[in-house]
Amino acid sequence: MIFIKNIVFLLSCIVINKYSKNKMFKNFRKIVLTALVVNSILVSICYGQEEINTKDIIKKDNLAYKIGETEPFTGTEVAFFDNGNKFTQTPYVKGKIHGTEVIYYLNGNKFSETSFIFGKYNGKMTSYYDNGNIESEKYYINDYMNGGAVLWYRNGNKKSEGVFKDCHEDGLWIFYYENGKKEREGEFNLGKRNGKWSYWDTEGNLIETKYFENDLIKK
Repeated sequence: MIFIKNIVFLLSCIVINKYSKNKMFKNFRKIVLTALVVNSILVSICYGQEEINTKDIIKKDNLAYKIGETEPFTGTEVAFFDNGNKFTQTPYVKGKIHGTEVIYYLNGNKFSETSFIFGKYNGKMTSYYDNGNIESEKYYINDYMNGGAVLWYRNGNKKSEGVFKDCHEDGLWIFYYENGKKEREGEFNLGKRNGKWSYWDTEGNLIETKYFENDLIKK
C-alpha cells in the first residue's frame, strides 16, 4: 500500500515539475489534467471513500483527523447548510486535501471546484455565480496561479482572458465590456504593463493607444 501511495505522489510531481520548467503555457491544461486523472485513478485504488460530517473532523498540525483516531483522515469531509443542502465536499488522503473540493451556494448550485494534490492547489479552479454561470477558470501549480485564465460576467459574456505566471498576469491579456465588445488589450510582464496597450469604446471603436514600461506610461 505504501509503495502504491508513493507511485501516486511521484507521478504527480514528475508531471507537474516537468511543466514548471517549461516557460511555454501552450500545453498547460493537457499536462495538469493528465496528472490529475492519473492521480485520481491511483488514489481511488489505494484508499477507501469514507464520508463523514465536518463536525467529526479535527485539524492538528495542518492535518485532518477523525475524532478519536490517531491516523490522519482519508475519505471525504462534508458540511451542510441548515436547510440540509450540502455546503462543502472535501476529499482527504492521509490528512491532506487531495482531489477536487466542491463548495456550494445555499440554493444548491456550485460556488467553486478546486483541485488539490496533497494539500496544495494543483490544476483547475473554477468559480461560479449563484445562477450557475461560470465566473472564472484558473490553473495552479503548487499553490501558484500558472497558465491560462478566463473570467466571465454574470450574463455569460467573457470579461477577460490571459495567462498567469506565478500569480502575476504575464503576456497578452484582453479585457471586454459586458456587452461583449473589446475594452482593452496589451502585454504584461509579471503583473506590470509593458509595450503597446489599445483601448476601445463600448461600440468597438479604437479610442486610444498607450505605451508602457514597467507599468509607467512612456512619453
